[in-house]
Amino acid sequence: MQVADLLNKNMFPDFRVAAGSKGLTREITSVSVLDAPDVDRWMRGGEFLIGSGYIFKDDPTEFTHFLDRVATKDIAAVGIKLDRFYHTLPSGIIDQANSLNLPLIEIPIDYRWTDIIENVTLFLLSEKNKDVLRQDMEAVQALQMLNSEEDIKNLIALIAKDLERHMVVKAPRIHILNHFASNDKESDNGTYLNVFDTPSLEEKPLPKKGIILANLSLKMLDKPRWVACYRIDGEPNVEVALILKDNEHYPSIRQNNSMWRIVSLLRLAQLDAVLTLNQHDIEKERFLESLCLGLYNDLDIITHKANEMGLKLPSKAFVLMATPANDKPTVKEQWKPQSSLSYRLGNIWVTIHSHKDRAFDWTATAKNNNYWISLGQNVESLLNLNKSYLQAKQTLNWIKEFKCQPGAYQHGDLSLHALLASLDSIPEAKELHQRYWMPLMEVKARSKNTISLDIVAKTLIQVDFNVKEMAKILHVHYNTARKYVKEIEHTLNIKMDSREHKIGLELAYYIDSHKK
Repeated sequence: MQVADLLNKNMFPDFRVAAGSKGLTREITSVSVLDAPDVDRWMRGGEFLIGSGYIFKDDPTEFTHFLDRVATKDIAAVGIKLDRFYHTLPSGIIDQANSLNLPLIEIPIDYRWTDIIENVTLFLLSEKNKDVLRQDMEAVQALQMLNSEEDIKNLIALIAKDLERHMVVKAPRIHILNHFASNDKESDNGTYLNVFDTPSLEEKPLPKKGIILANLSLKMLDKPRWVACYRIDGEPNVEVALILKDNEHYPSIRQNNSMWRIVSLLRLAQLDAVLTLNQHDIEKERFLESLCLGLYNDLDIITHKANEMGLKLPSKAFVLMATPANDKPTVKEQWKPQSSLSYRLGNIWVTIHSHKDRAFDWTATAKNNNYWISLGQNVESLLNLNKSYLQAKQTLNWIKEFKCQPGAYQHGDLSLHALLASLDSIPEAKELHQRYWMPLMEVKARSKNTISLDIVAKTLIQVDFNVKEMAKILHVHYNTARKYVKEIEHTLNIKMDSREHKIGLELAYYIDSHKK
């Protein structure tokens, strides 16, 4: 592996050579983190040294001496993460690297050391193993021969016809959401096209292939049919459905292999499309994401980066996250934020807003578009934006966990739900459940009443212990409802006019609901 391979679009296309371009043919044998000024003492040659420059931030001249020393050890290159302690590398360091023909690489702030080490190590291992993943190689070769989305569609249509099975393909980044018929080039069948949103009547697992996940689902389409679904989660998202024939319950090995190749091809095609996006948009999204993750520790650097990109950041801000409710995106075009301070994280929109935007009616926006929206806390400085981001993320996770209705939620709105959901983990919860709820379940098992006592208790709690309202919901006479309440009191040995007993009954109900 040469230093030039680092800049390959399949490795680190956003790495930039700041100096030493004449040394790009140097061989890389390993990756090491620059964690001490005398790290050169342990070098054996061929290392790609990566660091933030922290150990030289107070004395840049020591950096130039360091370059002299590592050059004698035949290291391959030095990589420095920008915007941590250097916005740009000092000219003296660049001149020194050029004179030594030692590649000096600028690394964007959002890279983790583990990501770089893992990618380079995998590349080095793949060079030693000539039998690398033939499936991926075939996908790359096929992609090189395909010049447009239509070429990809035509290829998939031929595969569908060859397999004599209907297929539905979803690859949002290259604008593909099509049904490919088993006996035609391409057609638009609404029943099949909605296969991904159709509920499953039954599911079975299929073998996983690398990052490709697969399962069998019985779905009601034109009739009940088994569908083999293959997908890659995250970004870029890929989903492929192979609709089996009436008498089929499992895809063949040949069908499985064809689906894996199609998913791999679509993934590579989407990644290639992402790389060809406007470079400004890519840099903007990376900057905003790094800001939300709290990777910056210098407000001047944040301001400088924003000005370079023409972005106007609020001084006091909060983070908003939005995603389709129930995580079920529809075929129609979805809502997206109008702010330029937005980026996508899978199927989630993340936006940075000014404090004053909190007064906007986000609830109406969420309900009108069937979205979940979470709002993080206000922060007084962009250096603390990560706090708002983490709070918005936790709130969105709670929204999904509690299956909330479409709407806009703040952290405090769901904290009570989170507390109640965690009750089951408290040691005393089991005893409380046995004291205030299990007796109702035992009566339920032998009761001749039309309505079981646990249902009565649940309804009573939901109407805040209003017996008249409970009677209406259960469609019973008020006197009958009162008898039910008396029976609950007798069974549990409690009094409904006791605040302590009502609290115990309510908590037991929430514990029981969480268990289910």
